[in-house]
Amino acid sequence: MHLSHLGLPVRDVGRSQLFYTTYFGFDPATAQRYLDGTVIIRNGDGFDLALHTTQDPGTPQPFLHFGFRLDAGADVRAALGRVRGRDRDHRA
Repeated sequence: MHLSHLGLPVRDVGRSQLFYTTYFGFDPATAQRYLDGTVIIRNGDGFDLALHTTQDPGTPQPFLHFGFRLDAGADVRAALGRVRGRDRDHRA
C-alpha cells in the first residue's frame, strides 16, 4: 500500500495549481476539473494532488506538512531559493 493522493483546501485553485506545477513538478496537462471546483493534478510519479476551493481553509497547524524527495541537498536549496524569490516578487 502507498499514498496515492492528497487533498488540500485552498482559497484560489488557479493560483495553487500554478504554484504546484511551477515548483513541484505537477503536470498542468493532467488537470481534471470537477463541478464542485476541485482540480486534481498529477506528478510524474502518479501522485494526485486535489485542490479544493474554500473561502476559509483554516489556520495551518504548526505540524501540518508534506514532503518531496530531491536527489541532493543542493537541489533542495535551489528549490527553496526559487520559492522564496517568487514570494518576494509577489508580495503586495
